Amino acid sequence: MTPLHKLLLLFLVSTFSLLGFAAYTVQSVPNPKNEYSDNFVSNPDGILSDSAVVLIENIAADLRSRTTVELAVVAINGYVDKYYDIEHFANSLYNYWGIGGGDKSQGVLFLLDTNERAFRIEVGDGCEGLLPDIECAEIQEEMLPYLRENDWDNALVVGASLVYDKLTTDEAVLELLIGYKKKDDITSSFAFNYIFWSFAILLLAVLLAVIALTKRKKEYNSDAYKRARNIYGILAVISIIFPLTVGFFAGWYRKNIMPYVRKRPVVCPDCGKPMHLLSEEDEDEYLDEKQILEENIKSIDYDVWRCDGCNKKIVLSYINSLSSFSVCPRCGARTMTKLPDKILVSATRSSTGKGLHRQECKYCGHRVIVPYVIPIIPPPSSSSSGSSRSYGGSSRSSSGGSWGGGHSSGGGSTVRF
Repeated sequence: MTPLHKLLLLFLVSTFSLLGFAAYTVQSVPNPKNEYSDNFVSNPDGILSDSAVVLIENIAADLRSRTTVELAVVAINGYVDKYYDIEHFANSLYNYWGIGGGDKSQGVLFLLDTNERAFRIEVGDGCEGLLPDIECAEIQEEMLPYLRENDWDNALVVGASLVYDKLTTDEAVLELLIGYKKKDDITSSFAFNYIFWSFAILLLAVLLAVIALTKRKKEYNSDAYKRARNIYGILAVISIIFPLTVGFFAGWYRKNIMPYVRKRPVVCPDCGKPMHLLSEEDEDEYLDEKQILEENIKSIDYDVWRCDGCNKKIVLSYINSLSSFSVCPRCGARTMTKLPDKILVSATRSSTGKGLHRQECKYCGHRVIVPYVIPIIPPPSSSSSGSSRSYGGSSRSSSGGSWGGGHSSGGGSTVRF
């Protein structure tokens, strides 16, 4: 063979190797679960750093431990064109691996394709109630700044953290459990007990509503409303189990009882004459800048009552329990918001890494930065080659790994950056 032929052969082999490196099929994406490993991240092209892989693995393992939901994360540099779009590829991969278990289908797939510059969240059938398409799109909005800067590590760590937060609330865990129980056969005895307890607890719910309406001496509406809101929280949790009785009553309670408790007549503590509630426009005159900002970001809502006799004013605050804002330690306003964590130094197999938990006040600009340590990357197992491509090992020929046979009907969201 002449030197020219050898050079041409080397060129052809290199070209086809590079093409094969980027173009995956569903069957050839390394499955992180096989007879040798029980991992969650497939990173065959080394797109994610080792420290980011460890963080995501820890998040996914904790999520499965608390909820049984399986989070699979795949980062690749392209797939073969027979999968005409990332939605088709992600859905095919999800169902091929069977993420989430066959009896529940409670799983989530992250698919990052750096070649197409696209990211897909594929949601299993058992998680669509908690992660509808709009929720997935909101998660991707938080990830977009990192994706556009090619900061794959922070993008996927932030995304995995947000999914974890949404699926590990008390309400979400209970809903996931109920979703599983619905798979069981319901006997006539169970149906009778269910109906009996449904109405028994409904009577208890009515009693709680009466308690909320009972006004105590020298009690402001805001205090009574807080008690009524706590009762509603109890009803809302119970209504997950009894939606047709307690659930219906909880909806009526929220629509009628809670507004009544908040808006019922107030008597002036000074002169004893009736007070009246100012409108949203008029009350701003009696609120300071912090209170107005808190209202604008919906962390606290304020009611201002004014006496018709002596002109006394009372300002009552109503904290929004669903708001993500917390109290700023500097100015005291409920305007402190979380910023995405930042990785400063990636961990290695010989040393820990460093990261930052960050918060910022929207009112005074005060920042709280708390450093945290990224754990050392554990040594590779005997079946691993030592690089990030080892996730999945010999699973290129696997027919589903050990995910369990879950299914996705195509729920989720895609973002291109």
